[in-house]
Amino acid sequence: MIKDSAIGNSKWWLLLRAILPHAQNRPGYARKLHRLTHLGREWWLQLVNSGSKHQTYATSTNRERPIITTPMIRTTPAHVLGSTILALGALSCTQRTVYLPAEELAVEQPDKSSPQTSGAAPERAAIKAAVKAELEQYYADFSARDWELFSDHFWPGATVATTWVPAGETKKQVMLSTIPEFVAKAPEGPGSMPIFAEWMNSVSIRIEGDLATARAEYGAHFGTEDNLMEWEGVDVFALFNCDGRWRISSLSFASESP
Repeated sequence: MIKDSAIGNSKWWLLLRAILPHAQNRPGYARKLHRLTHLGREWWLQLVNSGSKHQTYATSTNRERPIITTPMIRTTPAHVLGSTILALGALSCTQRTVYLPAEELAVEQPDKSSPQTSGAAPERAAIKAAVKAELEQYYADFSARDWELFSDHFWPGATVATTWVPAGETKKQVMLSTIPEFVAKAPEGPGSMPIFAEWMNSVSIRIEGDLATARAEYGAHFGTEDNLMEWEGVDVFALFNCDGRWRISSLSFASESP
């Protein structure tokens, strides 16, 4: 991309990019073309303005008589070629839209997650509230270890992912489980102690149509009354809305070691 602001912001340079948009990625080539079109522009302005130029001479026979002069304009092949490129660029710009990088236009891109109209704000707030309510119920059912209700919060084929150091190993591995696989191992994990609970401390939700992404910070405890472990962690959810119900398509989590 051209970094020279004098070239990048030139109106003539924009015309040139209309017919040679790839030039923005070839700085050396682009600068040569810019100089060429600049020559054509100056030659064209001289040609247009030549008829209006005059000079006043005082002579013994004709005092203060304006004498119209037409200066000789030096024309070179470079001038002609530059003028031709400018003309083609102008014609091309009337037929198409020139798209420039956002940084050249200095236009801040709107946040797609923010409401564009005042009427969209209440609707978006209601959607986020529905997602938050679904997640709060997820934590309640998880803490109750009601595996049927727990599973109902996920779409079929959904996955749970985390990192784990298997027994006898020293290196972490990413462990992916389907919901049936996760529930099948629950007696060895959350169901193995009398006390288990997870709760949501805070959540940040982003809505994109039927997709919601949520980052929840949670707290947990696990064990017995005499030996109760407590920790905190982060859950990252992806949820989809279908038939009016938000359900989880994937969950990735990381936690402190209890």
